[in-house]
Amino acid sequence: MTQKELAEASGVPLTTVNGWATGKAAPRDLEQLAKVGHTLAGWAGELPLAPRAWSRLMAIDRARPQETAGDDSALEQLVEGVNQPIMVFLANFEVYLEHVGDIRAQLDLIPQGMWPIIDTIAYHKADEFLELSGLGDVQPLPEAGRPLDIREALAFLLKVAWERGYFMTHFHRLACIPRPRHRVNHMEIMDEICGGPLVAGIEVTLQRAASLSTEPRPTMKSLRIIDEKLARIVQPHLDQWCDTMRTVFGYGILAAKAEVKVNSDDSLPPED
Repeated sequence: MTQKELAEASGVPLTTVNGWATGKAAPRDLEQLAKVGHTLAGWAGELPLAPRAWSRLMAIDRARPQETAGDDSALEQLVEGVNQPIMVFLANFEVYLEHVGDIRAQLDLIPQGMWPIIDTIAYHKADEFLELSGLGDVQPLPEAGRPLDIREALAFLLKVAWERGYFMTHFHRLACIPRPRHRVNHMEIMDEICGGPLVAGIEVTLQRAASLSTEPRPTMKSLRIIDEKLARIVQPHLDQWCDTMRTVFGYGILAAKAEVKVNSDDSLPPED
């Protein structure tokens, strides 16, 4: 495969393909990028990315800080190369969630038996963070309506982290998120999670996706979406909060894996 062949097959000018290949230019035209990606995927025998996935990757690239010279630059390029497949996976995951629908439609994909687990973990980890960070005595934040309860706000974000870990695991396994087909006994799920072997079986893609999803930048963004004042209060303890989010994200991954293991017995009754 040559640059000329790629340009002819995709309909993108050779000068543009050459600029991308040599690093002299970065993709800025979504349509051209999607055409080249579609052509390369076809040659590789793989499914092409949706245009919205390419759009997200372009947005990530534009937001990336400029590289510095020397060893730091080489390290950044190495890390970027390792993370690129994960970013593609995350972009496809986000596009799939958009197709599922709004938050209510997404929550319908979680079996009812999982909710005691979600609530228990979210509130326990929120309380643990508040105690260890010394924020437990902070008064509710004043709002135009009722005051914002910090504990409730943090528990909500942790529930979202759990749900994303849960959804992402099924999406990684099936390229979709199946509707619940079985009843889920939360005690059985917790027994599987606490048993230990599931942790060792978490795929590298899911480990890296969880790590990237709970880095300081996206974590601060989620705090600001809830309330700017909440973000300012948590910011001095951001590393600790990121670790808490990452832990709960991991519980979501483990719950999905436990569900698959428990439901491997087809004699289980279906979910109502």
